[in-house]
Amino acid sequence: MKGLFLLRWVCITIVIGSSLLVLQERSYLYQAQIFKPLNEFVPPKHWGRKSFVPDWRAGDSADLAASQHFLAHWASTLNEVPEINADNHNSPVDVSMTHVPHWSSISPFVDQDDIRQRQISTNKFAALGESEPFAFAIKNSGAAVTLSISLENWQKDGRDVSDLPASLRLMLPYRARAKAGKRESQLTVKPMLLLADPNNTWTFPRAYTMVVVADVHVNPDSQPGRYSASLIARSNEQVVAKHIIKLEVLPFGLRVNNFHAGAFGTTYDIWEGGFRGYYPEMIEMDSRYGFNIAGGFFNKGNELPFYRDPNGRLLIDRANARFRKFDRTMHTLRAYGMGDVLFWNWGGSGKYRQFQNVLKAGGITAGFETTTGKKEFAAMLRAIKDVEKARGWPEIVINPYDEALKDQQATKEIIASIPYIQQLSPDTRLYMTEWRSGYTRHYQSTGEQLTGVQRPRKAEYRQLVRSGDGPRANFAVIGSNILDLKARAIQDKLGGEYWNYTGAWSASATTQFGLGFRAWAARSETVLIWANYKGDFNNQGWTVHHPMPLDANGRKNRNTRGPVLAGVQAYAVREGIDDRKYIETLRFHAWRTGSTEDWRYLNMLSKHAMLMLKNRKHIGGLDNVPGQIMDNADLATLRADLKERILKLIRLPSIH
Repeated sequence: MKGLFLLRWVCITIVIGSSLLVLQERSYLYQAQIFKPLNEFVPPKHWGRKSFVPDWRAGDSADLAASQHFLAHWASTLNEVPEINADNHNSPVDVSMTHVPHWSSISPFVDQDDIRQRQISTNKFAALGESEPFAFAIKNSGAAVTLSISLENWQKDGRDVSDLPASLRLMLPYRARAKAGKRESQLTVKPMLLLADPNNTWTFPRAYTMVVVADVHVNPDSQPGRYSASLIARSNEQVVAKHIIKLEVLPFGLRVNNFHAGAFGTTYDIWEGGFRGYYPEMIEMDSRYGFNIAGGFFNKGNELPFYRDPNGRLLIDRANARFRKFDRTMHTLRAYGMGDVLFWNWGGSGKYRQFQNVLKAGGITAGFETTTGKKEFAAMLRAIKDVEKARGWPEIVINPYDEALKDQQATKEIIASIPYIQQLSPDTRLYMTEWRSGYTRHYQSTGEQLTGVQRPRKAEYRQLVRSGDGPRANFAVIGSNILDLKARAIQDKLGGEYWNYTGAWSASATTQFGLGFRAWAARSETVLIWANYKGDFNNQGWTVHHPMPLDANGRKNRNTRGPVLAGVQAYAVREGIDDRKYIETLRFHAWRTGSTEDWRYLNMLSKHAMLMLKNRKHIGGLDNVPGQIMDNADLATLRADLKERILKLIRLPSIH
């Protein structure tokens, strides 16, 4: 009887002890405030940094050339629109124009046979250096007709003024599979490319609707005020449709602080071929989306040539042609505003062997499981860091290999190399991917509990907690496709960053939310778009723009490279990134003026954005599920609120 009592006592003690360990762990996680004090929140070198303003006139010239190439070589292969030959000389013109208020409305507008006129305000605002798009669904109810589209009669505060520069683009519709991916799905009509024409003249098929976008550009030195203009459609020089747009130009520019947005992952030999395929046209296009980070894959170590000096030190051969090409790409990135951070993935998804191939290309012959191999890895990182600093490259953040915990033992070896890296190359920042809740805690540990090739489960996590293995700053950056505030808190406590990655799923408010307000909900420093160019004209993936092969036969040879055309997601992507820039601008001025009220608002905004998600528990993870927002999510109101708060703060004096 006494033995039975003792056994019960031991069991109860174990259960209570385990519970206390879990509670202690949770308590630790939430010790780190989700929002740090304003004066500590961003390193001083990043505080108040302005956003890069692209050269839109040069961009327009590139778009015209790319559009002409597409129409000459590719448009006929896509069955994009019916009855493209216009003959309206003897037919009455029946054209209507409807403002598309939200990006989520674009696809239904293209599909609808009948569009009802809706009196919706087209009032918008733009900060200095920013661009703001106005989308219009133009329905042709009669025979095929050729229309010229123009933006005219500019006024500011009721007086005639010079035109604001604007790019007019047609969202070319085409038939593609309804769902992205390799599985078959029904065909539907989708908007795809943003086509440019020197005369802004387009053929609208019989009984068909297409979307035209007027992208208005505000120069950094434009005069603030309220502008208006007329978007006019003409047929044979006769006005057949007209709509007034209104734009408020704000008296401030946007800030980025320590926030970065960019993309990685591609087809057409842009990045699977390494940075040797990341050519200037692509960089110029990315800069127009607001990207200030670049990313790519290490192609088995072929990008940089390594050698050993007489003392056996691992160095990079700067006289080699491969180095010179890589160096040119890095300086091009900086010239286009992507000179802060470069994300470099050394291995594919869970492919430890690919990581080892990179080490071999660097001349490392010792096995990575040995102490010598780990020290050589650190030496390789040191060689890269030295030339990065000497040549003024973006800071290179390195991911040894993606989704590392598919192989726990390999991850354990990576973690075991950290002390050597911290000793030999302490300013190198390493990245690891969290794609399941709790992974950050595994990465930021000694790794002793990791064994085998199976993904860790709850049992491994409990073992980690019970062992008293406290968090360590192994990886300066954790990148996540889930929303885990515990992981954010760990990185705050350790002084690291927490990046999110998402997809440019569609030309919708959901895409905009994912790159702006959702990223703020997790207070991530960076948003990576996966996979920016992983897609094709059959909708097998999602893409922000299309690198065009040189000719219609080029699809069989992906090494042929033609011009780059923007996809319809481009505007939603840029709008989302701009949303985050408005948040960062408010943060900067709240810090500058010491406004605790606005800091409390930003804290509330983060929680509010989290509540706007329909499927927060299912975002990311193993299936890369996109975020879905509530039907009543009003992004325009949130953005307007940010604007009004900034306008109040910019008039106040600085306390810093």
